[in-house]
Amino acid sequence: SGMYLPDRVLQLALNYVDVGIDFSVTFKLLKPHLPELLFNITFPLLCFSDEDMELWQDDPHEYVRKSYDCLEEYFSPRTAAINLILHTVKIRTKHSLGIFVRFASDQLANYTANPMDL
Repeated sequence: SGMYLPDRVLQLALNYVDVGIDFSVTFKLLKPHLPELLFNITFPLLCFSDEDMELWQDDPHEYVRKSYDCLEEYFSPRTAAINLILHTVKIRTKHSLGIFVRFASDQLANYTANPMDL
């Protein structure tokens, strides 16, 4: 809805959802929302942002350092999103792999068709 959520809160929320993937009771509740989790929450976190572009242009060394900083990675919503996707596909392959592969394929096809519409 365009509301601001601090990175730490988002990271903790994604980690909380990640834990719920393991249990059948909570996964039953999460399963209908997997596409929304992917399309509206995790994918935007994985995209190269305006802040990333600004840091890359201003200080490429800092961008690389930040990308490989273990402490930064621990608190990063981007890392939590990656972990959520990996864990979901690993644990609940039957229910999630098709959704994730189809979405990735659609995103690549859209980019191929319109490379300037980032």
